[in-house]
Amino acid sequence: MNNAVPFWRSKGFWVAVTTIVVTGYNTLAPVLQLPDIPELVYAVLGALGLYARAVAQGPLSLGK
Repeated sequence: MNNAVPFWRSKGFWVAVTTIVVTGYNTLAPVLQLPDIPELVYAVLGALGLYARAVAQGPLSLGK
């Protein structure tokens, strides 16, 4: 059972990283006087996260 995929190749991982970056940007946007990212982006990221979970085929691996 050596068909585990490295975690960084997971769609869900990249959706989570993107969500953290977008949330951090939206948190700092008022302080730095930058435009906000629309709330629709969170809905799209949520849908992509659900899609990533639905198409997952095997376990993730932290090592080789």
